[in-house]
Amino acid sequence: MVLGLTLVSAAWLILHVYAGGMHTAGAIETVLAQSTMWISGVCILMGLVILILGIAGRRSGGMIPLSIIAAGAAVAMVIATIAYGGTVNGVLSDARRSGYTQVQMGGNHGSSNANGMIALQEKYKDAKVNYWVSDASPKTYSQLKNGVWFDGTNYFDATANIDLSRFNRWYHADGDKNRFINWCPAGQINLIVTNANVQVTLPDGCPYSFGRDGMLLDEASAIGGWGTLVRDNNVMFVTPGYSGYEWSYRPDDWFNNGKSDDDVSFQINFLQGNSGKVSVVYASDSGMPSYTDFVKSHVKNDDWASVDATTKHHYDVETGRSGPTADDKEDTNE
Repeated sequence: MVLGLTLVSAAWLILHVYAGGMHTAGAIETVLAQSTMWISGVCILMGLVILILGIAGRRSGGMIPLSIIAAGAAVAMVIATIAYGGTVNGVLSDARRSGYTQVQMGGNHGSSNANGMIALQEKYKDAKVNYWVSDASPKTYSQLKNGVWFDGTNYFDATANIDLSRFNRWYHADGDKNRFINWCPAGQINLIVTNANVQVTLPDGCPYSFGRDGMLLDEASAIGGWGTLVRDNNVMFVTPGYSGYEWSYRPDDWFNNGKSDDDVSFQINFLQGNSGKVSVVYASDSGMPSYTDFVKSHVKNDDWASVDATTKHHYDVETGRSGPTADDKEDTNE
């Protein structure tokens, strides 16, 4: 009977965790919590059966193999939980120690030009996704270099688009511009992502890599996904049974763009990730609303009086209606 209950409960856990329940509602911590509660219940059940058999004066030898397996599984879950907790604490410590600005995502979070960046955050796709999109101004780019922590509540409800597709519309410092391809960014942006999906949108043909300090650490166009742990641009853990982990090569035309050192001219440093993903997409391939499209979607009947002056100015610059001002130039020195 004990074996039957154990097998039935294990089957329920597997179906609940990997066939939909956790996939849509939680992350690694949810899987660990459910699994730990399950093995705890199994151990309690076996302990009670052995205790009752002992009181009744009956042997419980048949329970010993199952008890050893359950105890081993329990120890493994404790080790996994401690290791995961240490990793999560490391993410939080790195974000705070490094001075990353935190962008809260998911649910009904909304913002306009917050966290030191020019960005808009609202519900999207019939209010099913919390969407955040930034422009390519020097102010935004400066904060991205300093570090941004995208902190969502649910991977499937938190999407960010770092839209650098109109990078050449702005006055950027020389070190922030690709010295061979003047419409492309250069330098290093630093990201931490928890329970969120982040896309970096680049102008077509711009070189990029995942890495830091000029070191190419990964040749992918996407790293991470739901159920993954990322540290220093590498996936360290994938939830067992989860096939949605994403790691893909970039297009064939990325490499060097004809220049020997272009592969590290623009780098994304994906420092830490907990059920987070960072992908790089060229503007012509992007399926997400650009900064200008998202701003325009909030203007009804061309009534720009409903939009704050900063947002309208940045929209005008990115659409070519006007040029950047001297104040925009000063952003390069922030």
